[in-house]
Amino acid sequence: IVADTRAYTAFLDGLPQVDRKAGIGTLGVDIGGAHAFIAARSLPDRIKAVAAIHPLAVATSRDTSPHLHVDRSKAAYLVTIARPDDEREPGDKDDLRSAFANAGLEATVEVVPAGHGYMIADDPAHDAAAADAAFVQANTLFGQALR
Repeated sequence: IVADTRAYTAFLDGLPQVDRKAGIGTLGVDIGGAHAFIAARSLPDRIKAVAAIHPLAVATSRDTSPHLHVDRSKAAYLVTIARPDDEREPGDKDDLRSAFANAGLEATVEVVPAGHGYMIADDPAHDAAAADAAFVQANTLFGQALR
């Protein structure tokens, strides 16, 4: 993930239409949420916003848990947790909020009244209204953090 993040950024930075002084935003859905967290700490001076939508494995008991390393990033975060994920791991939202606060990072962590998979159109839990709302939140975060 770190190598890919650096390679993608180097590629984009090589394009003449890319403003290399601008921030980058990452959006991860499900396991992609953990990848977005890892990407943010791999390029803290470039990645300015992270949206993790019904993320998997962003707050675990392992010492490699992405939430334990947010202090290595400088990004603003949006984390939307699906209702059943919160029911299964109710302490995750508090662990995330604490990690962001301890790192002095701007973050929104919320539980969405939708099922895990609500962002994925062909998933049985797909919830178009919740998915649209998450995209609006992510776009708002990017609009604010990537100026």
